[in-house]
Amino acid sequence: MAPPLTEVFRFGIVGIGATLVHYAVAVAAVEVLGFVPLVANLIAFICAVPVSFFGHLYWTFYEQTAGHSPHDRHAYWGRFVTTALIGLCVSQLVVFVTADLLAVHHRIAFLLALVLAPATVFVLSKFWAFRPAG
Repeated sequence: MAPPLTEVFRFGIVGIGATLVHYAVAVAAVEVLGFVPLVANLIAFICAVPVSFFGHLYWTFYEQTAGHSPHDRHAYWGRFVTTALIGLCVSQLVVFVTADLLAVHHRIAFLLALVLAPATVFVLSKFWAFRPAG
């Protein structure tokens, strides 16, 4: 099993990749396509989830998921999607409060969301989503 700091580092690298996808899509959805920030954030989330899941499955938590059956991988996917949806709720709440209620610029709202949601997702991923069954 990877040392805890190694997992945190790997989670961070995968998270940076997913975050870059998320942020780029969110900004483009607002500034190029004209979506409101909450819709743009949802579109960006949908684009970033597969990057995050496969990165965490095959690198971050590889030691605890390697060699498991396709059934286990489907269970990881289901739990990870649930975890990601919780992260989305955190993210959407931050965007709603900062961009809509407080009228903070949407770029700052997205950055705040992209700091707070990953912490939630890491804890849930480590201790639930990618924990082997049994």
